[in-house]
Amino acid sequence: MDTTKGTTTPIIYSNHGLANNFGDVIEVNKHLKDYPVLYNQILEHEFGHKPGGFTMYDLKHDFMSRLNIWELARFMIRHPLSFTQFLPFYISKKRGLVYDANLCIAWAFVLTAIIIGVVIVW
Repeated sequence: MDTTKGTTTPIIYSNHGLANNFGDVIEVNKHLKDYPVLYNQILEHEFGHKPGGFTMYDLKHDFMSRLNIWELARFMIRHPLSFTQFLPFYISKKRGLVYDANLCIAWAFVLTAIIIGVVIVW
């Protein structure tokens, strides 16, 4: 466990995804420690989330955050389990069913656009 940025929110490390702020703890991929610039950008992003459940602020925060895209791509290619970050929900041994409302919304938009495109072409 680790704390940073003068906050009392503990940081725990995992083997998958990039990072998630669960309110009581921030979970970060342990391999990000080898990418200090990306690690700091991701932690800053996670600390930027407001406590509590889903808010429009968090949705905007997720879509407007700036990360070094090349460093992120390099990291994700070298650590394929990080792609689980894009799953709208997953099962965790510690937390049970975990879902990300923002990703559910994003996936809904993408799937709706695909369905509309298929219907129009058909």
